[in-house]
Amino acid sequence: MYTLKLIRTGNSVDILLPREMVDILEHSPEDLACLTETADGWRLSLNDPTLQDQLEAGREFMRDFRATLDTLAV
Repeated sequence: MYTLKLIRTGNSVDILLPREMVDILEHSPEDLACLTETADGWRLSLNDPTLQDQLEAGREFMRDFRATLDTLAV
């Protein structure tokens, strides 16, 4: 278990990750993270840029072929 420190920066609150945790996560300051509420508490996960690219490609495909997909859905 790691203890995270919260600090105020202007109107925001930042979370500081211990160096060991950053090394384990292979996280860089430019990465995005998601904080999700679960039944057991909170879950912090890093966004996978590859997955984000795939999701965007899927969304673009669905926009381009919306009429075809609507026809097939009937």
